[in-house]
Amino acid sequence: MRLDEKKSARLVPEGAGRYRIEGEMVFATVMDLLKAGEEAFAIEERIRLDLGGVTRFNMAGLALVVEWLRFARREGKRLVISNPPHTLMALADICETNEILKPMLAESAGD
Repeated sequence: MRLDEKKSARLVPEGAGRYRIEGEMVFATVMDLLKAGEEAFAIEERIRLDLGGVTRFNMAGLALVVEWLRFARREGKRLVISNPPHTLMALADICETNEILKPMLAESAGD
């Protein structure tokens, strides 16, 4: 991949507080995703975020997920993540943030 190649990701609303991310959750895309997420999530009480369409995930993606979790807690909202990329949990384990993430991931299986 060339350095000047544009990376993309988008937050896709699916209705009833459900959203899907398509594309890459990397340094080049997380600021746009952060803004889109906070705007969309502001109107929801319960948010279900499907990461099954994520094609690439790195530390910036982990930071974004943690920030969205902080946003949800601060605003009194419930955030559930489904289909997390394997990389998310691997990075969370390395960074010792897996205990923070487990509650919102565990609920996704039975939700």
